[in-house]
Amino acid sequence: MGIPVMTCSDHFNQLMKNSTEWNEEMDQKFVKSYQSRRAEIWKGIAKDLGIPWRAVEDRAYDLGKKKLARK
Repeated sequence: MGIPVMTCSDHFNQLMKNSTEWNEEMDQKFVKSYQSRRAEIWKGIAKDLGIPWRAVEDRAYDLGKKKLARK
């Protein structure tokens, strides 16, 4: 088998992911920030699709799970 192909953006994203060391305090801050902004994050997409933002959020997670299952 050949070497897996990685685009420039894949490479950059991997570098950024590896440059952050997560800890419990950062996880807690992330959760708090996400909870306070989640509606704001999904409302624009929901408006474009004409569906509730919670349905958009759920779909994003479903698609993310599918992507993870392929790896």
